[in-house]
Amino acid sequence: MKAFQGKSYSNVEAFEPAKFQVDAIWDCNAPKYRVACRQLHVTRATKFIGYTQLVVITAFSLVFLYMYISAIKLEESSTGTKEVVVNYYAARYISSLLSALTLQLGLVLMMLHGLRTGRRSLLLPYIACAAIALFLAVFQLTLDVLNFVDSRTYASAENSAADIIVHFIGILVHVWCMQVVCRCYSFFGDKAVAESIGQQLQNTSNAFTVDFSHPPPYTRLPTDMQPLTQA
Repeated sequence: MKAFQGKSYSNVEAFEPAKFQVDAIWDCNAPKYRVACRQLHVTRATKFIGYTQLVVITAFSLVFLYMYISAIKLEESSTGTKEVVVNYYAARYISSLLSALTLQLGLVLMMLHGLRTGRRSLLLPYIACAAIALFLAVFQLTLDVLNFVDSRTYASAENSAADIIVHFIGILVHVWCMQVVCRCYSFFGDKAVAESIGQQLQNTSNAFTVDFSHPPPYTRLPTDMQPLTQA
């Protein structure tokens, strides 16, 4: 009884169900959830990829806006008034690039929101568009290789080789980023399964919980009970 001196237990503490620790059945820091030579967790790496793309998208947007403004010129008309003249082809090309950047921005923001809230379904649009972009990049690399094979002059062959190297490095980086996001998607799926199993185990354990600190009083026992005797 000395071990329990100085401690008070209320009814709330006695009946409060213990929270199940998901780490007891699932390792969130397993090697399959770590990248970059197991130095970064997939969630942190995905966040780094998202913020890096935000910086790149912002930089390209500023450049394209500057190019779009540069395409606008003031020219004097035959009546002597100045009119705004826009290069149609340049403006259309820049507008299409800005639309693509806007789409990419929406995908990145959706991915970061899904990463913050733990909703892996918000990572699917980014993964799907990344797969389409990877297919187009491989197709472009194939065209560069064919152009390199068909090149007849040294200058054109040198330019084709440089394009092949740049596109190949870009594909490698794209594949790594896509793999990280896919593993992050798998991480949230495994986490949801572990939490579901933990909740079921907690509900099962709570069903068998008995408040041993407040047993029923002996006065409630029937008075007509007789002690057991040997036959």
